Amino acid sequence: MIWFISAGIAIASVVIGIVVYAKKQGIMQILLTVTTFLVASYVIYLPVYVQNGDILNGVFANLIHTLQMLTVDADFSEFSALISIELNSSVFNAIYTVIRGILHIALPLMSAMSLFSIIFKCFSTIELKIANIKNRPIYIFSERNERALELVESLKGVKCDIVFTGVEDTDLENNGESSRGFIYKEEDVSDLEISKKKNKEIYYFCLTEDGDKCLSQVLSLIEKLSKLDSDEQDNVHVYLFSKSEDYSIYIDSSNKGNINLHCINEYETQVQNLLDKYPLINGKDSKIHVLLYGFNKLNQIAFKNIIWCGQLANHLLQISIVGVDIKKEVEQVKYEAPNVFLNSKNIKIYDCKSEIEACEVVKEKCADANYIIVNGKTDNETMDQGVSLRRLFYCNDKSFSNCPPIYCYVNDPAKHNILKNLATAEAKPEKKVSYNLIPFGSISEVYSSSCLLNSDVERLAKNVHLAYEEIFSDGPIDVKEAIKRYNLFEINKRSNRANALHIRYKLRLLGLDYVESDGAEGENLLDYLNEENKEMLFRAEHDRWLVFYESEGWTQSTKEDVYAYRNSGISKGRHNCPLLKKHPYICGYDDLKDLSEEIEGKDTTVYDKELILRIPDILGDKWGVAKKKYKIIKLETTDNKEVK
Repeated sequence: MIWFISAGIAIASVVIGIVVYAKKQGIMQILLTVTTFLVASYVIYLPVYVQNGDILNGVFANLIHTLQMLTVDADFSEFSALISIELNSSVFNAIYTVIRGILHIALPLMSAMSLFSIIFKCFSTIELKIANIKNRPIYIFSERNERALELVESLKGVKCDIVFTGVEDTDLENNGESSRGFIYKEEDVSDLEISKKKNKEIYYFCLTEDGDKCLSQVLSLIEKLSKLDSDEQDNVHVYLFSKSEDYSIYIDSSNKGNINLHCINEYETQVQNLLDKYPLINGKDSKIHVLLYGFNKLNQIAFKNIIWCGQLANHLLQISIVGVDIKKEVEQVKYEAPNVFLNSKNIKIYDCKSEIEACEVVKEKCADANYIIVNGKTDNETMDQGVSLRRLFYCNDKSFSNCPPIYCYVNDPAKHNILKNLATAEAKPEKKVSYNLIPFGSISEVYSSSCLLNSDVERLAKNVHLAYEEIFSDGPIDVKEAIKRYNLFEINKRSNRANALHIRYKLRLLGLDYVESDGAEGENLLDYLNEENKEMLFRAEHDRWLVFYESEGWTQSTKEDVYAYRNSGISKGRHNCPLLKKHPYICGYDDLKDLSEEIEGKDTTVYDKELILRIPDILGDKWGVAKKKYKIIKLETTDNKEVK
């Protein structure tokens, strides 16, 4: 009976060890697997050593034999004859032999792996301590995954240290820059001990696929980093990556101190990069007709950004949403931003039953579209739809002059490059064919140092905030304290980013644009601001702000609402309520002056008017925070006349 029991325990131990190891290959899991194999090895030989009744000697002798198995010093065939006699069954003897054979091979292998992991951990710890001593930037990733390696690749040539924590994607290929000189730690990103030397820049990238885990990591990091001195916090940057906006309430309620916290929505970043690089307004057409083909998550976010980005005086914005079985997605956006649909008559929705029907709708209803974004369920579907739409527009016009830009959201870098090669005839001159498709949204575009660490929109957003701070203060400001207030509410940061993005659009209303300053003289904005143009830009700014908040789900509060939450604990002293998403100034431009005077006893329209006049300060980096200056130039493609 003892032989059967021993075999059963040994098999169970091996199975447990394999399951533990298969689930995760961390050091603790490897050690636990080695332990289960040790138990199995001990149990399988126990009947051999206690068969004569001398249990105490048998226990110790078996222990020594198991240790010999661990070091490949035990003879496999030593007890084969004895075991065969005792079992008296060829079948059970064969099973017993197989189990012993597996343990004789697996036990030393697992012990070697465990030893290697421990040594590797020690070396990683030493590397981390060396990295802490250096005074150069350190970049810490919550996982070693594809997005992390894209970002690391963009740091090529930058003198810095890289630390990977958490799990490692074992399917990734170790190619090029991403395979050299990096430290891999198994701890959670918030558990890592990093030296906070003066002026040492530290970047944490929490880009775990699990959104809840990612948020927990960030909140733990904030709690830990908030205990640092304020001077040390100035050089700490924490990036939270999420495709949802539900995190903002938790982030806003935490004590962020002077920590530079960046909440990155991949889709929103890709959309805003597109709208900045390829603006809706080109200075010629007074009508902007945007066609959103497909209504997956990216196009839903594109819709919200376009609806406020296109609030431009003397320009009519129309948005057509065309897709197959998109009713559920449309209802979701209507729920998230009800006022956007209620207050606009220029949003057309076409829920089709097939791709053929969708193409017919585009042909009949959207032939005048001059800005098209395609977002299929997969990259391949997006590419196919882009080609079909280009063919459709060309076939609709035999002169081939109806050639609206078609922007295709393609996430995979390899497919992104394939589509780029289809863009123009010049890309493949031997083919002499132009598809004129413009890909965007590659993960290599978002997960890059130029996008995340040096984004033009983020630079200008901080300057927008500082301009408002200066307006409110009516004089010089404490920039450090002002930036601290910039980090208080995510909705304010998002609003400032929207304002920054819209600067290019306002300038285009005057036939202007901006570029990075090279020291040469640009245009003087004040020369273009006669009373009519001032009023046009003031109205455009309020309309943008109004629709931005509506796209975020905010609604107008009554005067009674304002008095109620001002005197309550949920938004004490504030004229707006972030929790309820209520704001009294979500109203038309013509009503704003009287309403603000009644609620606050002053005309708040002067703030937006002052901000327009301070656009040169924002672009010129008056406060030295953006570390980049821009100059205003004439837009060469515009037909608008210069206004003096």
